[in-house]
Amino acid sequence: MTLPGQFRNAHGDPATWSSQEIEQYLDLCDGVMDIFDALPKAAAFAAANPSATPAEIAAHLRGGAR
Repeated sequence: MTLPGQFRNAHGDPATWSSQEIEQYLDLCDGVMDIFDALPKAAAFAAANPSATPAEIAAHLRGGAR
């Protein structure tokens, strides 16, 4: 996953971005917010399941496990 800062470094000054680049950047920001929103669920799963594998915790972070 490309982070917003990486995108900005690769694309330069936002004042020169095309509308497509702005949309891409905003989509990346939305993706980061989705991860922040999912962190408490993944942390709760990890705390309740101390033997959980990183892959199992990541599945909860991505929302793939219920």
